[in-house]
Amino acid sequence: MGGSSSRQQPQYNPPPPPDSIMGRLYSQSQPQALFSYHQDAYAPHHYEVPSTTTAQVIPVRWDATINKGSIKLVSNDYKPNFYHLEFEYDSEFQCLINIYFFADEQIGPAGVQYIVNTSKYPQPLFLNLPPAQSQKCSQATIDISKYSPDELFFRNSNSYPIVIEIIPRYPPETSRPPQALTTYLSFERKGRNLGVFPIRQKLTLAGQTYELMEIYGFSEKQGADNSNCVICLSEKNDTTVIPCRHACLCQYCAEMLKNQGRNSCPICRGPISSFVTIKLD
Repeated sequence: MGGSSSRQQPQYNPPPPPDSIMGRLYSQSQPQALFSYHQDAYAPHHYEVPSTTTAQVIPVRWDATINKGSIKLVSNDYKPNFYHLEFEYDSEFQCLINIYFFADEQIGPAGVQYIVNTSKYPQPLFLNLPPAQSQKCSQATIDISKYSPDELFFRNSNSYPIVIEIIPRYPPETSRPPQALTTYLSFERKGRNLGVFPIRQKLTLAGQTYELMEIYGFSEKQGADNSNCVICLSEKNDTTVIPCRHACLCQYCAEMLKNQGRNSCPICRGPISSFVTIKLD
């Protein structure tokens, strides 16, 4: 991307607070490509007919998770540049939590690996922890004075300021496929202090990796008052607009929008690249 570009992004309404269905996967051959964020999604572009995909939702049992909302930086009262990385985890079994600062993600035949230049950055922290519910973990610390803003703040690459990986350790008699949940984070400015915010989460299950993303306005527990299509107001909102991920249409109205050449989301007016119809049964 050139630094001299004068292209401006049009105004659009931000998504509403997410109604997360993070505990579900979509049985697509390339789920990451389907739900990945496109940097230029809201830039002016020529119209292309959106594609339509039907995704069968399958429930997934998570045996070990990091509570994404609990992750935060806690400043040290005696050392102003030192911070503790604090979060809560849930695990039905003993688990391994790996914490990496400034890690490069590398994907190869052996799967995903996180590489840290330990001559420059902190050593990864590997923690063997017991089963627990909402257990606080704050062993990782960092001195931010040693690093530049370019290192602390995510720049849309394969290098991440913070990576937290949790892996359940099953006893020998348990016949469950191996899984790992990985949360990628960046530092962010919060007034005169630093905070963190999640960039993405990935679930590795039985050798397959899925990027987990929230869908706005959809839940299998929704009541009838707020789960209808915003166009016809009668059918269920079982279809999601990509890339903004607003679940606001029924399958029939999505097809109507596609056939009429209307290429903006009814909620945020962002462009439509595809529709995903989600089937719960």
